[in-house]
Amino acid sequence: MNLIKISFTGDIMSDPEQEKALIANRKSHSVIFENATQLFSESDLVVANLETPIAGEELGYTENAASFNTPESLLTAIKQMGVDIVTNANNHILDRGVQGLFNTIDALDKYGIEHTGCYKSSKDSEAILIKEVGGVKIAFISYTYGTNSEFNGNLLDNNQLFMVDLLKKQLAEGQKAFQTKHFMRIWAEHHINPRLMRFYYPIEKICNHLRPYKGGSCIDTVNEKEIMNPENSPYIERLKRKVRRSRDLADIVVLCLHCGGQYNEEIGLYTKYVYSILKNMNIDLIVGNHPHCVLGCGFHKKQFYTYSLGNFSFSPGGMWYVDTVLAEYSVVLHAYIDSCRKCISSYYFSIVKNVIGEDGISRVYPVDLLLNNETDAYKKKSLLKDIKSVKMRFVKSIERKVKYEHC
Repeated sequence: MNLIKISFTGDIMSDPEQEKALIANRKSHSVIFENATQLFSESDLVVANLETPIAGEELGYTENAASFNTPESLLTAIKQMGVDIVTNANNHILDRGVQGLFNTIDALDKYGIEHTGCYKSSKDSEAILIKEVGGVKIAFISYTYGTNSEFNGNLLDNNQLFMVDLLKKQLAEGQKAFQTKHFMRIWAEHHINPRLMRFYYPIEKICNHLRPYKGGSCIDTVNEKEIMNPENSPYIERLKRKVRRSRDLADIVVLCLHCGGQYNEEIGLYTKYVYSILKNMNIDLIVGNHPHCVLGCGFHKKQFYTYSLGNFSFSPGGMWYVDTVLAEYSVVLHAYIDSCRKCISSYYFSIVKNVIGEDGISRVYPVDLLLNNETDAYKKKSLLKDIKSVKMRFVKSIERKVKYEHC
């Protein structure tokens, strides 16, 4: 039996703290991933969620944790790590507007990284990204719950809706987006001058310690009232058509989904609704992202689904960091495909951790490497405890079907 290995990462970001540390140390983004490359040495395809526009310096690089734009050197770094495909239908893709989306697509094309979820033309949006590996055709689709339009005001016109694969109608600026315990943070990031935010952050941190809930956590990305909103039906129907076309063209269909409450271990009602629809579609694998912490996975008949792989690359010390959900850890999912039967035969996963060095730069490490290098008995015990927690949160009762893969 010939096996094809496809690996999937969680969210790849480079937030303000990371960018400042890289500039201060005169380092490129490649240092972030230099220890993670070994994870993908045997992968035939690597798929990552690129949760930032690559829109160019003229549109302003990242200044706050709610509106991103990262230099092209990030693409050099992930390409060197082994990434072949990125999904870019996510809530940050319009952080620099339509021009930022166009610039991102151009940059990805320039670096030879294939992509799905966002498009420059209506014709492009109807095409399905299909990769043939070892005689097996694999279709990749990417969808997002929204684009932060309720905060950044970047609404697509009706004749521009093809540009992003959306699950639902965009919200106008100021509309209530989701059930959140921390709406003020998101509003502040978009409306307060970045230079003044340094006064907001300390006050908020103090308030977080006084509140009886996790600062920054979000029950769901979408208000549950949107479940019954008839205006969202055309978006779901378009998704169904894409899945049907993918099934006609490919042997295996993979949907990469951007949806779910942030820094929250529970699954919100809207997200449950979306997955209930997807479970009735002819999709082989659903790879979930966006919640910024590892969440569970499961099987529905032959379909395998994950709710969140977590943060593959981000800064644990950043202002958005919530330290109660192990957000510095992430799962890398490996799907093994039987090239003779042309189906996914098994699933494995690895775990990585984001660690901030003395230079302030957050780097991605496979946890096996950290364990091997740790000489302090107490720290090693603490690390083992965290790893066990992440494993159990991800696989729960199906650990015999989804196995841990050492690197």
